[in-house]
Amino acid sequence: MLTDDEFWRDQRRFLTRHLRDFGLGKASQMETIIMREVQALTDYFKTAISNTADGKALIPLHNAFGVSVLNTIWAMLAGKRYDPDDAELCTLQKILSDMFASMDMTGCLFNHFPILRYVLPEASGYNYYMTCHQKLLQFLQAELLRHKTTYMEDSPRDFMDVFIAESNTRKDEDSNYTDIQLMAICMDMFMAGSDTTNKSLSFGFLHFLRQPHVVRKIQEEIDSVVGRERPVTLDDRHNMPYTEAAVNESIRVFAAHAIAVPHRAMADSTLMGYFIPKVQQLVNCFNAVMSFQNQICYIETSDS
Repeated sequence: MLTDDEFWRDQRRFLTRHLRDFGLGKASQMETIIMREVQALTDYFKTAISNTADGKALIPLHNAFGVSVLNTIWAMLAGKRYDPDDAELCTLQKILSDMFASMDMTGCLFNHFPILRYVLPEASGYNYYMTCHQKLLQFLQAELLRHKTTYMEDSPRDFMDVFIAESNTRKDEDSNYTDIQLMAICMDMFMAGSDTTNKSLSFGFLHFLRQPHVVRKIQEEIDSVVGRERPVTLDDRHNMPYTEAAVNESIRVFAAHAIAVPHRAMADSTLMGYFIPKVQQLVNCFNAVMSFQNQICYIETSDS
């Protein structure tokens, strides 16, 4: 389930180094990508509202932001973007949501009890998870094939291209730069960066709907600092403390009901008086952190 040591470090270095070339961590480039998606999503909402007789539209928030969030990731990975109502990416978003719904951060039931994959594959959720996994894999395989067909060595368009180039330079070696590893990286990026952000945004809107007095203050601050003739930008952030505080509070409340991705201790450690042996797997309970409770928990794993 988890990787570490030199394999992980090598792949992480390669990923972060080249994603920076396509905008990751660069405020101006990332803002351009994000603002493009904000504008497209705003236009989509306006169109949905204008197409109704009474000027009201029912927009399900549980997946309203999914395609836009995926676009920010996919633009760096594959150099493509989709419209908010694009059938292909809406399907991909549903696959990701279904995968997350069938598991949690501590692992699926069939991960803890592998024998269930064979004796109770349907009841344990194994078949359902694998079906979702295969659909996502097929999507990535199709995109990888398109990239290989149109690949130009001297003109890398995105992360897939630079990974293909690295794979070609190491094709005579026993290398980790394989098609399978590229798809694994894409899946990690999708799963780590799409569904979580989508649900955070969805929760944020629902959270604010229940607090209209907060929304009024946010709107007043936006009108005062930005006005209504242009969109909010990162440059406005320092002049909008109330809006930033409200957004941060929404994230805190949302995260307080979740747990983090498991991590493994690489050496014997002591934290807040708790001894954590090497190779133990730790699960950070966000409720303990976000609600200011002094708690720490970890689950045992074998040395294998």
